[in-house]
Amino acid sequence: MGVSRRDMLYLYAESAYQPSTPIGYNTTTNVVQQKVAFEVKVAQEAQTQQEVLVRLRQNLAKHFSEEEIRTLCFDMGVDYENLPAIGKENKAREFIVYLERCGRLPELVENCRELRPSSSWPTISGPIQPAQTAYTAPEVQKTSDNEIHHRVGAKPKDWTRRIAVGSIVLVIVIATVVYAVLRLEQQMIDSQAQRLMQDFQEASNYQGVTRAERAKIQRASLAGLFRLKGYADRARWQFFEQLPLDQQRALFEPDDPKSVQDQLVAVIEGTYTELWNDERGNELLQAMIPSLRKLDRADAINLATEIEQWLQGRTSQNRGDCPQAMQAYKVAISLNTGNSGTHFDYALALVCINDPDQALVELETVLSLNWGGFWQARVRQEVVSDKPLYAMWWQEKEKYKAIAALVPAPTPATSAPTPTPTESSSIASRADLVNGDFEAPPPWPLQDNIREVQVAPSWRAWYLDKPPAYVKKPVNCGGVDYGCYWMRPEFRDMVAASFPNRVHSGFYAQEYFSYGRMHEAGLYQQIGGIKPETMLRFSIWIQAWQCFNIDECGKDGIHSDKPAEMHLKVGIDPNGGSDPLSSNIVWSSEQEAFDRWVDFSVEAKAAGDTVTVFTHSRADWDWARTYSGVYLDDASLAAVP
Repeated sequence: MGVSRRDMLYLYAESAYQPSTPIGYNTTTNVVQQKVAFEVKVAQEAQTQQEVLVRLRQNLAKHFSEEEIRTLCFDMGVDYENLPAIGKENKAREFIVYLERCGRLPELVENCRELRPSSSWPTISGPIQPAQTAYTAPEVQKTSDNEIHHRVGAKPKDWTRRIAVGSIVLVIVIATVVYAVLRLEQQMIDSQAQRLMQDFQEASNYQGVTRAERAKIQRASLAGLFRLKGYADRARWQFFEQLPLDQQRALFEPDDPKSVQDQLVAVIEGTYTELWNDERGNELLQAMIPSLRKLDRADAINLATEIEQWLQGRTSQNRGDCPQAMQAYKVAISLNTGNSGTHFDYALALVCINDPDQALVELETVLSLNWGGFWQARVRQEVVSDKPLYAMWWQEKEKYKAIAALVPAPTPATSAPTPTPTESSSIASRADLVNGDFEAPPPWPLQDNIREVQVAPSWRAWYLDKPPAYVKKPVNCGGVDYGCYWMRPEFRDMVAASFPNRVHSGFYAQEYFSYGRMHEAGLYQQIGGIKPETMLRFSIWIQAWQCFNIDECGKDGIHSDKPAEMHLKVGIDPNGGSDPLSSNIVWSSEQEAFDRWVDFSVEAKAAGDTVTVFTHSRADWDWARTYSGVYLDDASLAAVP
């Protein structure tokens, strides 16, 4: 069979770009197979390297005391105190990480083997090198004239089908490899985040360190979380929910700001925009400025100036000088247009000078920068509570679509049905609950001026600041104090426009919750004008939500994950007392109400002319839940016929 000059040229061109394999899609398949084998080899090598490090860490912590590890660090020229961890095992881990970066692990193994010859130590002949990550194509081999003649004769006939199949296989393999790489990257990020959160928690609960030492570890942990993709919200949660004010301030007041400038700026940038205009928030903003001024960095100086102008605006606004406040806010916004907090305060100043239209423009900007974040609820409260602002929004609602998604239309609220007073059911003219439907418009007042305790008017929150003796310490807290597992819950209004499943009827309900820790709490209200010896029934709708893994609870926490006990019940004190632990209270039986509304009720006979109604919950577990929330709505008190 003859071979044309055209066929010869075709095959010579083919051999210059492909390895010497049979013509057709098998060439592509072989290359793909080699690339897949290469990716598998890389993963295996990475796993082997990690196993060596884990084994070395375990042996070091097992066979050496903390003092011996300290001596080992000294002998190898490593400052034990500067290792960013607390405790022997954590120090050992950071010691190994440091030596790995320096290429000195073989030296460490040799020293350990000399000091503990009877123990089994991994063999490390040289610095652990990262696995090869770039794929090298096989060397191209030239094809002889005889092979070309033979292969032309055997050339496949159905090229279209074979190329299509090969392309599909290639796409599938590439997609699989990309998915595996991305998954491995996310696993590494998650692992690093878990280590940072563990260090943060240990530093927060450890009692044997100074204020500066604790702040050093907390600052490093938070800065690391802020830098990790997808963990900024977790870092903010740990800062705002896990730390008391003194520990928060300590993060911004290092002895030498220049030595930790990257971490300092990262933590400030991650937290300062969510500080409310109150004593605590302004105190923290003020604490940030001196350290930023000591840094020889343009971004730090710019940030310090922005915060100074923001605080100056707040000071002017708090004393009623709104025009002066607006000038300061404008300077702060010009330095950083992405700070939703300065836009919000500027909107309040515009409300102050009776410019509701421009205020709504600023509030729309806040929502565009912070949808679903800290300022969203503040925007809704401001619009609903300010009548001129609400009227302007309703008139121009098509113009302010982000606000329209949050704020309810001006229609009458639907409240829970109450019994019609009759000869047998009437208590007295003043006897029924006040704001039993929880429809009083926000913003609700701060109880005892506590920022985290915002309670529906006419109701009061009760809570235990310390765990009672009958509460068992959960497994995850070890030997640390109760701050690891107990807290006062945060009380807030819940809005149907944002979370309709958390409101039983109408626009609003009462919410309270705790993050990562247990609580015992509830609401109560005293009702006077009761006819003594009247049999009363107190009813209220309650729902609970509890989440172990926040990622398993669905969008907006639509369902609970691994819920534990919440000990939900309601009670009546016939004597009108305000002590939630009083033995006089008649309690209902406990019920579960996870992710559904349950009508709780109890009956008791009034001893005098005043009674008190209570709600109760106590989060109770053997291992921490991320979130424990309770929702209350549509309460009523009536005489039993």
